[in-house]
Amino acid sequence: MISNFIVVLFAFTFVGSSLIPTIPVSKYVPTTIHKYSSGLNYYWNLLLDDDSLYVGGQNLIVRLDRDNIEDRTSSIYKSIDLPSKRDEVQKCLSHSLNQAFDCENHVRVLLRRKTKYNDIFVCSTNAFSPKLYYFNPDLTEKQGSKEGFGYCSRDPRHNNTALWSDEGNPQNYGFFYTGAVIDYTKTEPIIYRPPSDDGNIKFLRTPQYDTDWLSAPEFIASFDVGSNIYFFFREKAEEQRDIFPRIYSRVGRLCKNDIDTATIMANTWTTFRKARITCLSGVNDSPFVFNDINAVTKLHDDRFFVSFTSSP
Repeated sequence: MISNFIVVLFAFTFVGSSLIPTIPVSKYVPTTIHKYSSGLNYYWNLLLDDDSLYVGGQNLIVRLDRDNIEDRTSSIYKSIDLPSKRDEVQKCLSHSLNQAFDCENHVRVLLRRKTKYNDIFVCSTNAFSPKLYYFNPDLTEKQGSKEGFGYCSRDPRHNNTALWSDEGNPQNYGFFYTGAVIDYTKTEPIIYRPPSDDGNIKFLRTPQYDTDWLSAPEFIASFDVGSNIYFFFREKAEEQRDIFPRIYSRVGRLCKNDIDTATIMANTWTTFRKARITCLSGVNDSPFVFNDINAVTKLHDDRFFVSFTSSP
């Protein structure tokens, strides 16, 4: 069945003026098309930074010249292989997973941290045992890798979203925020902020196996907006537990200055809230609902373009 598709623009705050500003749209027609390929490498991530385009895929990271991604003679071009180690692959295979896909090393988070660290931050699935890497902008290794549990999903099929926030966090530290699925059974989703490097700030997360918080979500995007972090995702609707499970689109919000002060639910967000995003089309007496959020783009004034499809 073919799903219907719609794009909408919305904001979380009311605008004082009664006039909605016109957004100029320019038409761009490329004079040439450049292509890059190094085989079947499942290119998951693109990161544009200054004159470089970073690409994260299966077992590799590539730095390309932004102006001509085909040019492998450019001083910018560099490719790094990131295969999983043999013992990590064997551990993955012991869980009856597919060596040709599951037990490879898929780059699922690719971020640029400029203010303090000035590096390229990477999290990859690493044969279902996530690993973190740190590179200088020229892709020379900055420091050794380490375990990345919670930073990205184990399964490359699961969507995850991540961002780095430099401001507004406890003690003005920079922090990583992520939405991912972290267990072998693929039933433990998480919205997570790791502990600070010095251990002064404890990690925070959504509770384990609590579907009122997260119910089999597919994470779409995350954004740093003022004092808050927003997560966009779709999930099973716990408020509609009938024979045919429904999917609802959500936006979740948490405060960046949230800290662990609980004695009962330790290391749990205290400021996390979520709401359903309802997109309707058609006449009032017979509206058509678009339930599946697919992509989000933030504008400079903290409004968002969101694309939806109808459920099949």
